[in-house]
Amino acid sequence: MTEIADAKLMLPPRRLPRLKLPGLGRSNMLVTAAAFLGLLLIGLAILAPLVSPFEPDQQRLLTRLKPPVGIAGASPLHWLGTDQLGRDLLSRCLYGLRLTLALSLFGTMLGLAIGTALGLVAGLLRSWVDALIMGLVDIMMSLPFTLVALFVVALAGTDVTVLI
Repeated sequence: MTEIADAKLMLPPRRLPRLKLPGLGRSNMLVTAAAFLGLLLIGLAILAPLVSPFEPDQQRLLTRLKPPVGIAGASPLHWLGTDQLGRDLLSRCLYGLRLTLALSLFGTMLGLAIGTALGLVAGLLRSWVDALIMGLVDIMMSLPFTLVALFVVALAGTDVTVLI
């Protein structure tokens, strides 16, 4: 009987398995890579006039529909190829990145301002105003965003301010 008790004492303590989530380890490689990629994209968007090899609207019909580098028939001048009018796709992507980042920044700031203001009003008044604001938020959350976006674009047009 003492031999069994001694054997139990010699066993190492049992440990629970650790939950391993991607990007949440000691080195945080995923977070670091995402931050680097985000900063790289922001830097490319800011420096688009200096970095882009061609003007985004410059048409060259002789170089139309060139494939990207790495595919047979590609031009080394056009890394991502050209479109139907011979415009360089890399330059168009870099300039489009500027507009995309600006739209997302202004849209986020506008949503933050409106949401903060409505939240403060609803929190301070706590009466029928709170119920009204929360009812409107519930309605907004129940509607699909794409459907609302298509409706607004159909009514107001496709201007940049409408997109924001």
